[in-house]
Amino acid sequence: MRALAEARDPWGLAIALAAGVVAFALTVPWPLALAAAVAVVCVRVTAGLALRGPAPAPRLPAGSASGPGGTLSPKELEVAQLVYEGLKNREIAERLFKSERTVDNQVRDIMTKLDFHSRTEIVRWWAERMTTTKK
Repeated sequence: MRALAEARDPWGLAIALAAGVVAFALTVPWPLALAAAVAVVCVRVTAGLALRGPAPAPRLPAGSASGPGGTLSPKELEVAQLVYEGLKNREIAERLFKSERTVDNQVRDIMTKLDFHSRTEIVRWWAERMTTTKK
């Protein structure tokens, strides 16, 4: 996904366009001008992915999150937020670079600790948590 975001970067596309225009203006054959523009985009995307580092962690509301089964870990809070955002376990696993089985276990642990029986209860709990921490 980050590669797509880099490819849509207006500065990267402007640099690639400028490279193609300069190459074309210097009467370079159009296939070479096109190749230069594509090469600039590839370098820009690669550099952006390499230099940017890992994606920032989602902002979690402050305060402890505990229920009858115990306190949620920071990782469980992160998973709960992504459940709130409507992601399925497979999508959460892809976003967090975890296996789907790990996410399944974390969702089950969240529901056990908070004494919930469905993902809908996690969503409602997270929404309430977000409104109480904004005050």
